[in-house]
Amino acid sequence: MASNHISHFDPPILSGFFPRRLDWLAMKELFQAGWSERAFTWLNCIPVDRSGADRTALRQAFHRLDDERVIGIFPEGGLRAAEWSIINGAAMKPGLTMLSIHSGVPIIPCVLIGSDRLYKPDNWLQRISLYLIIGDAIEPPKEDARQSGARERFAEDLSQAFISLKEEAMARFHLSAEDLPQTPQARKGIHP
Repeated sequence: MASNHISHFDPPILSGFFPRRLDWLAMKELFQAGWSERAFTWLNCIPVDRSGADRTALRQAFHRLDDERVIGIFPEGGLRAAEWSIINGAAMKPGLTMLSIHSGVPIIPCVLIGSDRLYKPDNWLQRISLYLIIGDAIEPPKEDARQSGARERFAEDLSQAFISLKEEAMARFHLSAEDLPQTPQARKGIHP
């Protein structure tokens, strides 16, 4: 399962609404304190060193996929909004396509809109609308992805899926550009 990432609230929201339990790939910094390491391990999160290729995290993810578990991943590599978001065509980190191609497991794209509004404390006193679209599974290429350009086509198909899901959400829920994800600073009313 891959989704755009607009707030720190996304993992629990997606975990609550996705039809299967998710094992999240999470930045290793979340595991530094003893209590948080225990909590994130209990939640089946896999620590990832985002400074380079983390082979340990990849091996753990492959093992879990072999056990028919579902991995949750944010292919943006962190919180992103506006033109930096995959729902607006921004580039994804290559780990998502690589994990899918080498495991043979399809990717289920999701788009979440609205969780960025939870950063503004005043919004906690009112009902906030969240919009989640879960797309169809996208199968990895069967041919040799390194030689035929299949990896690039697969990444492009995924990129287009996120954009299409955003457009579907806008049409289905009658959303405007103002409803789309904004940076946490913008949602808090902080302007540079």
